[in-house]
Amino acid sequence: MIIPKLVTVRLHACGCHFGCPYCGRVRQHPPYDLWYYIIGYGFCDFCGRWMPIEGGDRAGIAKVLKETDGRSG
Repeated sequence: MIIPKLVTVRLHACGCHFGCPYCGRVRQHPPYDLWYYIIGYGFCDFCGRWMPIEGGDRAGIAKVLKETDGRSG
């Protein structure tokens, strides 16, 4: 049986973008539409794929809630 290699992505130094290994486009993380946000995974809206982020998601759900909530602290 052939086991496919798990394709992961690495966030850029800013922590809010990654390059999709399938289409080569730079994607925002977390995505603009939070419906497609899963902690620890990057989503490419062009390919329609979720890919695990190497080292995890430093932003986490707390940062996303803070940005969408309008709270400063």
